[in-house]
Amino acid sequence: MIRPTHRAQSRNEGLQAAREEQQSTNEELATLNEKLQNRYDELGRLNNDLINVIGSIEMPIVIIGGDRLIRRFTPSARRIMNLVGGDIGRPIDDIKHSLKVPHLSQWISEVFVTLTMKEAEVEGQDGRWYRVQIRPYKTTDDKIDGAVLSLTDINVLKDALETARGSRDDARHAQAEAEEANRSKDVFLATLSHELRTPLATVLMQAQLLHRGGLNEAKTKRATESIERAARLQIHLIDDLLDVSCIVAGKLKMELGAVDLASVVQTALDAVRPLAEAKSVQLEVALEPVGPVSGDAMRLHQVVWNLLTNAIKFTPKEGQVLVTLERMDTQARIRVSDTGLGIKAEFLPRVFDLFSQADTSTTRAYGGLGLGLAIVHRLVELHGGTVHAESPGDGKGATFSVTLPLLTVRLEHLGRASDSKAIHAAAPSPGNDQPAQLNGIRILLVEDDQDGREAFAETLKQSGAEVNAVASAAEAIQVIEEFKPEVILCDISIPGEDGYSLLRRIRELSSEGGGWIPAAALTAHVSEEKRRRSLSAGFQMHISKPLDATQLKAAVVELLACAKQRA
Repeated sequence: MIRPTHRAQSRNEGLQAAREEQQSTNEELATLNEKLQNRYDELGRLNNDLINVIGSIEMPIVIIGGDRLIRRFTPSARRIMNLVGGDIGRPIDDIKHSLKVPHLSQWISEVFVTLTMKEAEVEGQDGRWYRVQIRPYKTTDDKIDGAVLSLTDINVLKDALETARGSRDDARHAQAEAEEANRSKDVFLATLSHELRTPLATVLMQAQLLHRGGLNEAKTKRATESIERAARLQIHLIDDLLDVSCIVAGKLKMELGAVDLASVVQTALDAVRPLAEAKSVQLEVALEPVGPVSGDAMRLHQVVWNLLTNAIKFTPKEGQVLVTLERMDTQARIRVSDTGLGIKAEFLPRVFDLFSQADTSTTRAYGGLGLGLAIVHRLVELHGGTVHAESPGDGKGATFSVTLPLLTVRLEHLGRASDSKAIHAAAPSPGNDQPAQLNGIRILLVEDDQDGREAFAETLKQSGAEVNAVASAAEAIQVIEEFKPEVILCDISIPGEDGYSLLRRIRELSSEGGGWIPAAALTAHVSEEKRRRSLSAGFQMHISKPLDATQLKAAVVELLACAKQRA
């Protein structure tokens, strides 16, 4: 009896161990099933996320497997690629898309082989433009398992580029250019603020010193010279800004005629010689007779002057600037070379861009707005010529070459004689600083700004003129008959009645009553429309503010000449 009991006990123990082992296995299986369920749930969530993400993407995207079968696509791909829900699993080659791309299948094959992105601008059947990109499809273990085709609508950008630049640059390049333009504008505005405030600070400080008094003769002279330099700098900055505005608007005025380039270059050299001497920069000149060109003498002077001042500015002390003028077949070439800082290779392509400057840091050694060379480029183009910049590199100097077509046919002079006088009288030739004497000349000055009125009147009186200065049109009408002015200088923007209306009233008077007194519009309005309106109102000249004493007196002399011609 003892042995059977022992055997039964042993069997029971074995069964118990088997049950415990089975229970342990079941627990492990349950844990594994739970993990698998969690993983399955996670995959479900990921799949749902993927479906929602794909459904939310507005860009047309098609995912293609390594077997060239369509795996997925975004809703926006339906219209362009002519896809429907049932196309998942179909070969991409069987899809008749709406793109004018006969080699799309070949492009996909190239991506499979080369493992590099394929990109191109393509047109749809509806006439819209897209940038197509085909990229290799990479798995998480960095294997290639198909391709991703995406389309970006660039139709608006394409139209803008074709309209504004006449080119077909891709969207990425256009975006980079736009960002650079915005950055340049921000830098320009900051630079403009600095360049305007700096001379204004000088004017304000020196004016306060003069007002307080106590300066000896030498210090007083230095103060007035400092104020004059600051004012001329402001004038130059404003002129550049106005030229850029006219260039951008396509309203830059040109008075064409036969121009002697040698004379233009020599006049510009005479104007910048004091700048060169102040820096001990040697000017070397070689001018050949080249014959006349068709152009605007003042604008061509502006081109040469800008190039010369630019060269002198960036040339160190005791450096050299070489200026040559030579004939090349039917063209004339002006070259300005210097031994200055040179131009870095990466900046050279942008040297003629608006607002472009090689150094825009707060520690830069040279001022300016970055407009001069842009103005030169446009003026030369308007004369049918070309301008080119070259430099061996940083610190090795630079050369600017201007090529202009020589005058081979007789050109009819454009514009009326009265228009021409109105333009050139407003901008006397550089270097013409001989003071005109106006002894006994009666001048009626109409200017509502008290400071300006006093400054103009005092300048004219110091030249010997007899000046009657008034602030309104009504005052001007009252004094004409008694004062009997020989010349009228009149502002345009006058409270109550503007200068146009005033001069029309004066022109209605009899000759004996002053109806034909020569008059000049003295105004800060510089647009071509304002100039023509001044001439139409009866003014003989349209003079832009600001102007210096020499220009003011020269204008009076010109008006007196007009009166003599009429007599």
